[in-house]
Amino acid sequence: MKRSELAASPKEIRLFLELNEKERRAFREKSLENLILYAKEKSPYYTELFNDVQWHGDLSLSVLPISYPDEFSFDHWNTLGLKKADLKGKLPGKTAVYAMDIDKKSYPIAATPAGMATQRAILEERILMGLRENKTAIVYPKGKSSFLGKLFHYGKRISKLRANKYFIDAALPVCEILTKLEAAKPQVIFIYPTLAGLLAKAKLRGEIKISPKKIVLYGEYSGNYLKNLLTEAFSCAVQRAYITSEGGILAAECENGHMHICEDWAIVEAVDRDNDFIGYGKKSEKALLTNLWNYASPFIRCDLGDKIVLRESKCACKNSAKQIEVLGKADDYIDFMISSDTIIRILPVSLYELLSPIAEIDLFQIIVHKNEIEFRMQAAPGADKQVLFHMVEEPLMGYLYACELRDIHLTLSDEAPVFEEDGRFRYVMQPNREEEITYYIDGEMVTVRRDKHEKD
Repeated sequence: MKRSELAASPKEIRLFLELNEKERRAFREKSLENLILYAKEKSPYYTELFNDVQWHGDLSLSVLPISYPDEFSFDHWNTLGLKKADLKGKLPGKTAVYAMDIDKKSYPIAATPAGMATQRAILEERILMGLRENKTAIVYPKGKSSFLGKLFHYGKRISKLRANKYFIDAALPVCEILTKLEAAKPQVIFIYPTLAGLLAKAKLRGEIKISPKKIVLYGEYSGNYLKNLLTEAFSCAVQRAYITSEGGILAAECENGHMHICEDWAIVEAVDRDNDFIGYGKKSEKALLTNLWNYASPFIRCDLGDKIVLRESKCACKNSAKQIEVLGKADDYIDFMISSDTIIRILPVSLYELLSPIAEIDLFQIIVHKNEIEFRMQAAPGADKQVLFHMVEEPLMGYLYACELRDIHLTLSDEAPVFEEDGRFRYVMQPNREEEITYYIDGEMVTVRRDKHEKD
């Protein structure tokens, strides 16, 4: 099967959103079948993984095994016959390397059946190119190892996308990011939620005077509290987007506040510990992505490491695509074992929603150690950290007590909250979380090692 066989001529193109549900399902089934057959033939990794699989166009995907990004060896995985040793340029040490086909003659319709244009292509046009008439500040991970890093790096080289755009490195100190935004006075801001929250608080204190017309949030959890805070501070439109390195823009928020999946572009599954569909409206243990467009480095039932909720769409915006709520990364969860058969799981989302309304705490971070929880905070100018810590103790310890955790020791740290290298922020951190899991037994934390893909 050749990629050129899947391309459509301009006269044949129809917009995915114009299709009825039966036509959409047929479209996705054909896209999925093309991808799986191509990957099984061209990728040594999938040839081996799917060796015993007989594919008959079943959209459920349940017959396929799970793939994990840390198992992908570039040479063994890609379908182009490329070798990592032959790639030019400096490659990131710990980040997975994958290929994307961005041939302008076929992108993005070459990965879809003939006769279709993608909803996702229109979405990207609306979010990026459609903003060309506005002065736009894009706070993004400058390193080219991430999807957004690549997207905006190449975008800076395109004159029609570069015009009136201000690209700001998300890894800069927060004060410097705020200074650059104040100087740019953008009409549209594309930014991580944590940085957006700090921006809003600075605006409410009169420290900055910018008045954007729209703020687009991506890359981290963003709840209703943050949207309300941004609306109060800037009186502007706030839109959330779900973007991953493995799939690009997977979903975007409509005017009714619902995140709709780009179903022509990707299939997202909400599954339990055994990788079975968990049902609509329920919190998943895993999120699995099948990227329908990337034939160069296929992602098929790839574990994203996210916890999500899927809902069938009954939205006034008329978009029938499924809705998604992203709860956070799996490795942000803390498990406390209070008995031999009882585990209490604490969600960062819950702690974020609990403590964020404390106005004079600009930023907080919870670090879990073997025998204590360390609380780091960045207080508002002039605020007393000890007073704020006492304001934290009652609701936080009350929440833990309600979760049947009785002997947790909470301490105020002298350390400031720390951002990730790419500018993202984690409200809850646990050292060596990827290799270890912590249980709480008889008043003492016990940390044990676990296998890479051991079930939670």
